[in-house]
Amino acid sequence: MNLKIGINLLLTNYDYRAGITFSVIASLIFGIIPWLINLINIDGNTLFSLRIIIGFVFLTAYFSFSKKYIDLFNSAKDILKSPKRLSLLLIGACLIGVQWWIFIWAPANGLTKELSLGYFMLPLSTALLGKLIFKERINFLRRIAISLALIGLVIELMQHHSISWVSVIVFGGYPLYFTIRKMMKEKVASILFLEHLCLIPVSILFFKNTPNIFSSLYTTPYSLVLILLFGIVGIISVFLYIQASMLLPLSLFGMLSYLEPSILFVVATIVIHEQVETSHLIFYGFIWSATLISLFDSFKIFIDEPKSSKHTKKV
Repeated sequence: MNLKIGINLLLTNYDYRAGITFSVIASLIFGIIPWLINLINIDGNTLFSLRIIIGFVFLTAYFSFSKKYIDLFNSAKDILKSPKRLSLLLIGACLIGVQWWIFIWAPANGLTKELSLGYFMLPLSTALLGKLIFKERINFLRRIAISLALIGLVIELMQHHSISWVSVIVFGGYPLYFTIRKMMKEKVASILFLEHLCLIPVSILFFKNTPNIFSSLYTTPYSLVLILLFGIVGIISVFLYIQASMLLPLSLFGMLSYLEPSILFVVATIVIHEQVETSHLIFYGFIWSATLISLFDSFKIFIDEPKSSKHTKKV
């Protein structure tokens, strides 16, 4: 499909109810992943490799049992015919691979709050790309939420004068990935399978550089069950998250995703017991205010505007 045609289709085929539902469920599932990582207690590179392999097996089983391998074959054929689309697939695979790695590596190395900060900044960069690339209109409530989040971010930068590289990778890479995927307009399951296929060599390389790999998997009596659960939860949450990004304007999708870092923050402080500096509380106050407004905006759209799902002018 021509990329310009794909963008035009995006401007007329939003589904707010499904997109909001997928986004909320994905955020709730994403929030428990750091807790699972903490329970598994395996180094980040090994966990990343396991996530890729388990995801690949899960998607292979999905296409085998659902008999939707024709969709996968058609997507692969269309992408291979176009150097531009093939380049976008590889760039997207690299971007999402880095995001998956940092999402696992950061909690395993005590950097969950830095990861959470990146996700707090992510909606702002996502909304900006939606405005610049897809010419999306941003309604009044979303403007207030963006303004509050931006004020909180400025205060945070003034207090600490720096941002962790973990945060930069998250809020800089994810919006580019979602933009690429919206432009390609491929079915989510097919694109996820092809991305996993591209990342398999990286996971094998990590495995080769991990000493005593098999013995390291048995860190607890239930470690294999937790690892399998971690892999399945990971692929399902990513599927729902990408599906939501395809069904919603990027501005709405981005602001709604404030729910995820809020859950990550709760997990980091209450479940994993990471310490929170008092100086961060002002920043989080602005962010949580933006989160509540974004959730109210999404709830309002979900209840009042289901019939507007074919018209972006109301967004």
